[in-house]
Amino acid sequence: MTNYEKHDPALANAERATTLRKNDLRRRARARGFELRHSDYGYSLIDSGRQRIEGRSDLTLDEVAKHLGA
Repeated sequence: MTNYEKHDPALANAERATTLRKNDLRRRARARGFELRHSDYGYSLIDSGRQRIEGRSDLTLDEVAKHLGA
């Protein structure tokens, strides 16, 4: 089986949409003085004092978007 035969367009589109969303949230966070970071547990927003917003490192992308007002 070749790589072409293994290609799943729906999965590729979903992965691309997630990447674009992360990039958008990263830009929005930077514009508000935060840094978006990812770990094995989820996402965190880091402020200028290098502290996690809400002390959490397990945010979902939806929670990040809500916090940023996106």
